[in-house]
Amino acid sequence: MQQQTHDLTEGPPMARLSWFALPLLLGNLMQQLYNAVDSIIVGRFVGENAFAAIGVAGTVMNIYIFVLVGFCTGFSILFASYFGAGDYDRLHSSLVTSCWFGSLLSLAGGLGGILLLRPLLNAIRTPADIADDAALYLRTVLMGLIFTFLYNFFAAALRSIGSSASALFFLLLATVIHILLDILFVAVWGMGVRGVGLATVISQAISVVCCALYAFRTFPALRVSKKDFYYNRRALLDSANYGAVSALQSSSLYIGKLFIQSAINPLGPVTIAAFSAATRLEDFLLTAGDSGSAALTVFIAQNRGAGLYDRALRGFFSWQRVMIGAGIVLSLLMYVSHPRLLPLIAGNVRPETFVIAGRYLTAMCCFYALSMVGCCFVGYFRGVGMIRIPFLGTTLQIGIRVLLSFLLTPFLSLCGVAVATGAGWIAIIIFQTAVYRSSFHQINDHPSMEKS
Repeated sequence: MQQQTHDLTEGPPMARLSWFALPLLLGNLMQQLYNAVDSIIVGRFVGENAFAAIGVAGTVMNIYIFVLVGFCTGFSILFASYFGAGDYDRLHSSLVTSCWFGSLLSLAGGLGGILLLRPLLNAIRTPADIADDAALYLRTVLMGLIFTFLYNFFAAALRSIGSSASALFFLLLATVIHILLDILFVAVWGMGVRGVGLATVISQAISVVCCALYAFRTFPALRVSKKDFYYNRRALLDSANYGAVSALQSSSLYIGKLFIQSAINPLGPVTIAAFSAATRLEDFLLTAGDSGSAALTVFIAQNRGAGLYDRALRGFFSWQRVMIGAGIVLSLLMYVSHPRLLPLIAGNVRPETFVIAGRYLTAMCCFYALSMVGCCFVGYFRGVGMIRIPFLGTTLQIGIRVLLSFLLTPFLSLCGVAVATGAGWIAIIIFQTAVYRSSFHQINDHPSMEKS
């Protein structure tokens, strides 16, 4: 069983982490391209208002997506711990229980989102001239929300056993199909924002089928049987606990971004379009932190399950240095390249849009390395099972960002959002460092983490 999986409890920690993180990074970059395609196609073939509408809709949609991604991340902590301990019965029971639990959750979330769509868009002060397009796009994508969950579930299961590269091919396939369908539905058939929504749902459904078939046929560790399909109260409680706390951490960030969007919306479609273009580009950079955090979570969880806490800690310290260096390099690249990249993202919009977006990104380049530090701590705390700490830290930093964004945007426009974001990242690092220092000996002395 071990031969077809990737055990992160053996070999040089930095080498194993690096090789494990690389496919995650490529996959996340591909996911950002997948997400950006809608904006790129709409910006070129529909217009600036539709581009702004997709930006607002994307902010709303991210809440639903990252609730589900957060649940999958929480599930993967359990999967990785059971895999590291060699407890395949509990792994299989957890896989089955968390899959049906998350599927029901995504169906309910999609229906609730459609019913509450208009009140939500009104609550964030969406301008009337883009509200209809935003609602049409969201209604279409929410109908396929279960495919979003299932893809992320199978990808998380593969990551938990150390196979970070497996889902990459299927994501690449889905991205190619998505691009082709976007061009067909929007550029050829003129379906507008409904077309990009349909392209998203169809391509996600294809990736789910391919990823699930590959996972079950290739990796015996993930192959469940009829005996695993039973009600397991302990597995349900564990899945709900780990998934819910992780989802709260992920979704609180995007709920906060929704409030930030509501601070930006009164500034008008041009500024909304500028923020949408800038954050689409920024998301590519931030995938490095997300990928590094996800890799560190699985690395620490597997070693924790195997009782190799000293090895997990060495990996954490080394990985943090790598992430800080990556943050500095990526900040410099963003500073130099954003004037050339923004037109590729936004397409045919007014020159003023690029000016506003450029000012925001220039200011943000002072803070991106801080984000990488915070992401490393998130990976560490999740891996050792302290799943509430990332939620508390995220709530703290997003609260500061929202408050300062409302105070500063009337005077500084998007630069006010950049200053608010930097202040939030500084606050979360201070909080994470304090918690780490105060809890280190308690964690290190935990019986389940002693070195065997």
